[in-house]
Amino acid sequence: MERSKPGVPKKTSPHNRLHELRESAGLSQVEVAKRFHGGVTPAGISRHEQGVKHLSHVAVEQYGEIYKVWTYELFRERIGGDDAWQDGQYRLSRST
Repeated sequence: MERSKPGVPKKTSPHNRLHELRESAGLSQVEVAKRFHGGVTPAGISRHEQGVKHLSHVAVEQYGEIYKVWTYELFRERIGGDDAWQDGQYRLSRST
């Protein structure tokens, strides 16, 4: 069983780009929380960004809509130009 250091939350989610995408969109955690359907607080947004709070499928879809990206882009890292991506641990796509 993996243990975290005292006072440091244990990560439960794969690496994500939520913080990077929020800053690129010019939004604060408060603004994102207001756009989120389902009562997520700014503290909850912070926990999602840190990977310490589980991201439900619904939350992933909402982040995709808020940041205007495909859901798989929430979990991938750019490694070069606009079309160069490296897979994250999970690959999700926007449902149609």
